[in-house]
Amino acid sequence: KMAKGTVEYERPVERNKVMPAKLPEWDEEGMHVTRTVCRICHSHCGVLAYTRDGKLVKVEADHEQPDSEGNICAKGCATTQWVYHPNRLKYPLKRVGAKGEGKWERISWDEALDTIVKRFTEYKDKFGAESVCLSTGTDRGFISWFARFMNAFGTPNWIGPGYAQCYIPQLEVSRWFCGPMLFCQNRIDPDSKCIVIIGMDPMYGKNMTARHRLFDARDNGAKLIVVDPAFSTLASKADMWLQVRPATDGALALAWLNVIINEELYDKEFVEKWTIGFDKLREHVQEWTPEKAAEITWIPADKIRQSARIFATSKPAMLDCGVAVEQYPNSYDTIRSFAMLIAITGNIDVKGGNIYTPSIKTGDGMPAPQVGTRDIWGPVGQFRHALPEDKWDKRLGAQDFELLCGRNSRSPMSHTPAVWKAILTGEPYPVKAILNVGSNPMSTMADLNTVHKALMKLEFLVVMDLFMTPTAELADIVLPAATYLERDDLQDPIYRAPAMLFTRPKVIEPLGECWDDKKMFIELGHRLGLNEAYPWKTVEDYLDWYLEPSGLTYKQLKAKVEVVYPPEYRKYEKTGFPTASGSGKIDIYSEALEKMGHNPLPLYREPPESPYSTPELAKEYPLVLTTGGRSPADMHSEMSYIPWLRETFPDIPAEIHPLTAEEHGIKDGELIALESPRGSIRIKAKVTEGIDPRVIRVRGYWWYMDKAGTEHGWRDCVNVLTSLDPPYDPLMGTYQLRGVLCRVRKLEEGE
Repeated sequence: KMAKGTVEYERPVERNKVMPAKLPEWDEEGMHVTRTVCRICHSHCGVLAYTRDGKLVKVEADHEQPDSEGNICAKGCATTQWVYHPNRLKYPLKRVGAKGEGKWERISWDEALDTIVKRFTEYKDKFGAESVCLSTGTDRGFISWFARFMNAFGTPNWIGPGYAQCYIPQLEVSRWFCGPMLFCQNRIDPDSKCIVIIGMDPMYGKNMTARHRLFDARDNGAKLIVVDPAFSTLASKADMWLQVRPATDGALALAWLNVIINEELYDKEFVEKWTIGFDKLREHVQEWTPEKAAEITWIPADKIRQSARIFATSKPAMLDCGVAVEQYPNSYDTIRSFAMLIAITGNIDVKGGNIYTPSIKTGDGMPAPQVGTRDIWGPVGQFRHALPEDKWDKRLGAQDFELLCGRNSRSPMSHTPAVWKAILTGEPYPVKAILNVGSNPMSTMADLNTVHKALMKLEFLVVMDLFMTPTAELADIVLPAATYLERDDLQDPIYRAPAMLFTRPKVIEPLGECWDDKKMFIELGHRLGLNEAYPWKTVEDYLDWYLEPSGLTYKQLKAKVEVVYPPEYRKYEKTGFPTASGSGKIDIYSEALEKMGHNPLPLYREPPESPYSTPELAKEYPLVLTTGGRSPADMHSEMSYIPWLRETFPDIPAEIHPLTAEEHGIKDGELIALESPRGSIRIKAKVTEGIDPRVIRVRGYWWYMDKAGTEHGWRDCVNVLTSLDPPYDPLMGTYQLRGVLCRVRKLEEGE
């Protein structure tokens, strides 16, 4: 039986073609076929996994999956090389030499877990549970387990390269501004009449289907506006490309608000009925003329006006922004300004606009953004009651960054720079151990020289991963993780419409002794005596618990293949907006933030390191560096070591304008030195007119498995150059990953 509110879904493929729901279990070549969902990145594309004699043979696109519609990327095509890469970690290891020497001894899972329990317990007894910190990377279905383990164990400390820098600022803005999530939809509606893309590239970084739906919308007459410092493939397809100075998007947003309000292009009916504080916003943005923003952003004033008018007068319109706007110390207010643009133009929760999935009551009794599952991010799901009261205020950063670390955060984390400081100085208390799962801080964190010093000083480091990364090379215990093909799991793409639930069944047995991350947490929790937090004996027990509100067990959902919850629009007309004011309206002017001592309306803050905020430093480092753009062959620091992908994208270059290259005597493809106040890296130059002469762009945060030694080339990773220094975003603690100052020079002979 289907849970209430769900429907069977006819799978449209090739636009109007409807495919059958059932797949043949075996193909004509005698290979077993399993329908599953790729989890290499966040796109959740449907794939068919073919196996013979228990071994993965190939992975192809699933043309019947309603979310991805038969699309697959280069990473998905290289899945077999990823799974069977000769450098896969297959067995637990313990370090037998000095850190970084690369001397390891194979051990059993029992010995590994017993060692972790012994060391964690010793640190907890001697220094307090807060001396043990958790560390995670981008979500692969196990992120929520960190909050549960953290609270059950009694430590308030948990860090990651994202959170203050990725996704959580958008989530927190949405919560305080209107309630439901406005961004990260991973869906583009062909009925949109205007699409504004800021700080991301759906060509590479979103659901594969988003690309096709974007162009479907273009075929239907939609306008496309792209805000990006670099001339991307997407920008080449745009009606308007706004070449913004890195880390100044907030000034552009305020100028757009100025134009739309002063020219009365906003949706007057929606604003009057569903917002509070609009008049104060009108007054607030008067100083933000396009001319003022042009001086800051380097975008001509006439383009700012024209783009604002296009967005405001095209109905319906959608605006989506990526992590680029969350990676400098004005993240919260920048995103808040974009949220206001969506709201005052009446594009919230309308077909073709910024829609959000419905919140429902879950088994925890809490309203959840997920549909048909427990709210694992709610207080019950996170096991918040187990964290002692005195530990809340001990969370590193809790006194400074309320929406990242405080009690008002949905998933409170520590401030990463504060954790490195505690390791290095012992202030305000020592951090002695880190459990790091699915993360590679030695390429993804800012200011890698500081990160390296901290991890070298750390007394006990546990790393669970697929490969021996530069971070794992510094660990005391290394645990082998299973890929998505080697474990049973669920794909629960929240913040999409329609919302969907898919099973991700195990396709092959894990290589060697690789474990599901969730299994590791369950076993570790039991050994630490945290049985109340981990009442499940197996991962499938957990999956059944998680699915309980849907009325389905994991096996039942697996038999159905998927459950789809059809989209609804204008849900606020029935429920209002669950905002802090209690008015049921959108809090444009946030009295709640004002009471917390923060600005009730968004501000623009110049990046702490820039040509304008640090002019003397800019004389020495005259160029602006932007980082993090993706290629089709990587996901953050992942996948760059896969042979097929590396052949297509052998390295990541520094993109430099011909005029800048000529000034420094640099030729295309030449190895150069790229330097910032934090350090210097060696990198190839890519001479291109698609970048401003005052800007350098480096994609991604690669490490190099093929480089000799245990460092795997991290000293030439672009995050050697980025900054952990204050000031930080006052609400989210965001530090400056983008827009830092740099310089280039031609390498001397022998360097």
